[in-house]
Amino acid sequence: MQQPDIQSFAFFDVDETLLNFKSMFSFRAFLFREEDAAENKAATFFAALHEMAARCDRSEVNRWFYRSLAGYTPSDIAAAVDRWFDMLQSEVSPVYISKTVDFLETVRANGVEPVFVSGSSDFILAPFANALNVRHLLCAHLVVENGHYTGELAHQPVIGEGKRLAIQSFAAKHNISLQTAYAVGDHISDLPMLETVGHPTVVTGHPELEAIAQARQWPML
Repeated sequence: MQQPDIQSFAFFDVDETLLNFKSMFSFRAFLFREEDAAENKAATFFAALHEMAARCDRSEVNRWFYRSLAGYTPSDIAAAVDRWFDMLQSEVSPVYISKTVDFLETVRANGVEPVFVSGSSDFILAPFANALNVRHLLCAHLVVENGHYTGELAHQPVIGEGKRLAIQSFAAKHNISLQTAYAVGDHISDLPMLETVGHPTVVTGHPELEAIAQARQWPML
């Protein structure tokens, strides 16, 4: 079937917008499970993560999370992602939030190309992008030196204001008006992205963002 001409773009948050879980945390837990049968490191890591999340900006938590991947090679991580994705298909149901996937397919049928916008990383998001036929990822990229991840991000985290900046840069590169674009998110941290487009849509589940959507008469899924 012939694909419609691209009229604009739809920017989708991923975790708990398209996926029923937080992809970064799910992958890290899987990696710990493979490497640490006693789960001592996993429990310590996630306790520290939740403590940090309670007192720090989400962007700082994002940077701290990726430092835990320092020393891995891209090939080792890619192989682990493949095993994790296979595990999700058999152990997690449903993987996707159907109402959001339906919306993605609806806008795509109308010539609006979906784009992932996420604080998650390119290697974590890749299998979901392939499954949903999404070509563009605005997300975390880790620095590689001497064949290993350093644990540092190559750019600002794609969270909060970082999402707004990422989609503005993408729009300029592709010569599109963001007033014709869509954005879909579930959390208050997605608000800068939602406010930047002409067609914001909120996935329900976060009362603060739902209240804003209701006040501004934004559609909700």
